[in-house]
Amino acid sequence: MKIKIGIFSFYLYLILFSSHIFAVTLDEKVQKARETEGKAVIKCTPDGKNGGVLPKDAVALLKDGMTLVLMPGSYSSTISIAKNKIILKSEGSGFCDATVKLSGRDCIIKDIYLARFYSNRDIVITDSIISSFSCGSGSTNSGEKIDVYIYNTGLHSFGSQSMNSTIIEMKNCIINGSITCNSKSRISIENSILTSSSNFFSFYDYGNKKGRVALKNNLLFAKSSFGKIKYYAGTSKSGSTAVTLKDLKKIWNVVLLGGNILEAPKFLPGNSFFVEPSYITEGKGLIVDEHPFKPVTKKKASVVVKKTVLKPKTVALDDKKKKVDKNIPKKIPTPKPSNKDEDYGFGGIPKPPE
Repeated sequence: MKIKIGIFSFYLYLILFSSHIFAVTLDEKVQKARETEGKAVIKCTPDGKNGGVLPKDAVALLKDGMTLVLMPGSYSSTISIAKNKIILKSEGSGFCDATVKLSGRDCIIKDIYLARFYSNRDIVITDSIISSFSCGSGSTNSGEKIDVYIYNTGLHSFGSQSMNSTIIEMKNCIINGSITCNSKSRISIENSILTSSSNFFSFYDYGNKKGRVALKNNLLFAKSSFGKIKYYAGTSKSGSTAVTLKDLKKIWNVVLLGGNILEAPKFLPGNSFFVEPSYITEGKGLIVDEHPFKPVTKKKASVVVKKTVLKPKTVALDDKKKKVDKNIPKKIPTPKPSNKDEDYGFGGIPKPPE
């Protein structure tokens, strides 16, 4: 019994220690990525105008350590980059409808709103929105370990379907869609929002060898299920489904740490990455103050309402009537008409009651 308790204590210590290392490593990587600038900057536009060059010319000009600024617009062909330590970013808040493939080492993606992105080497992604991101190589001969760091970034779909040993660390992100991971993926997700209108996790099993997913202090919601095991074509095995969060531990190697909350997030109208300001997420999801694509809330023009001051009517009093007799009734009866025209100062018309 003592041996089992000792093993359990050691395992718990190992988890806590690894989570501490994870936090420090990710923060350091992100800080360095934010501060890093390229040796030279090449600006790329879809048509090669407005101070930029065509994608094929931009790729030809790129060298290790340079920055490629991908301007918003629609790009017809895939942009493939094989250089190392490339920084990919954008300008403004416009959408880059492009497919980018990076095969160079130690590249950085930051401040970009991108449609599709692929990388099969170490990568740091920060302060961005990417509709679809896939990492790793599909080659069975590739045994290279890949480190992926993702911070303050919104994703619709994220996949690690490669045969590589892939370490993915995510913090303060939002994934409004799905995550796919294989048996060689080790994914750590912290302080993030994970939500799906159907199934969230898709686990691909290779020979009954499971990957690892660690969830810490996240907000999670899935309308259909939290996870499913899927098998590639050619196998007769049937997959299992996790309807509840605890079921994930039964079908996959899932570790639940901290306070994971099961709740549907409340997004801004017409937005799938930023939650309503009144919705408290306790530090989960995107850090709006640091995000370059945060929604701009239009302030309503303040309408100045002029106050109408009603001045009291001044009634001219006869100099001889400075004092009011209390015995005078409030309403004086209208005098009866007579044959004689009496002049009350109103041209023969009886004076109205005071």
